[in-house]
Amino acid sequence: MSGRDYLLMRTYSIVILVAILFSTQFSLQAETVDKSRETSITRTIKKVGPAVASVNVIQTAEYTRSPYFNDPFFEFWFPRDVYRRSVKTFGSGILISPDGYILTNQHVVEKAQEIKVTLPGGSEYKAEIIGSDRNSDIALLKIEGRGLPFAELGNSDDLIIGEWVVA
Repeated sequence: MSGRDYLLMRTYSIVILVAILFSTQFSLQAETVDKSRETSITRTIKKVGPAVASVNVIQTAEYTRSPYFNDPFFEFWFPRDVYRRSVKTFGSGILISPDGYILTNQHVVEKAQEIKVTLPGGSEYKAEIIGSDRNSDIALLKIEGRGLPFAELGNSDDLIIGEWVVA
C-alpha cells in the first residue's frame, strides 16, 4: 500500500468520525429495500466528505545520543550530543468556513516548520497556524482559498442522551 493510499484511507476514516460529530439530526423514515444500507451516518459522510483535509507537516525533532553507553561518569565530563532531523507527520482536519479555516489537533501541528493541506480532490495548499491550545488539543489553520467546501459545526446543546458522537 503506497503512502498516498494509506493517507486517503486514513483521511476517509477520519471523515466518518468527524461526520458523526458534525451531523444534524435526521428524522427516521421507513427505508425501502433499495436504501436499506443508507443511514444518517452515511448521508452525513457524503455531505461533509469534501470538507475533510489531510494535514501534512514537516517538523524538526531533537534527540540525544551518548557514545559512552549512558554511563553517568562519562556523561558528566562529556555531555550528550544533540541531533536534529526533519520528520514528516500527518493528520487530518476539517474545513469550517468557505474562506479556508481548518480545525485540527494541536499535536498534529506542534513544532511545525511547514504545513501543507491536501483536499480530497487533490488540490494542495500551504497553511499557517492561526492559533492553538495544548490543553484542549485543538488548532486552527488557514489556507488561501475561496468557495471551499466546508462542514457546518453543530451545537452540542442540541444533543440528546443516546445520540452517536465522536470526538
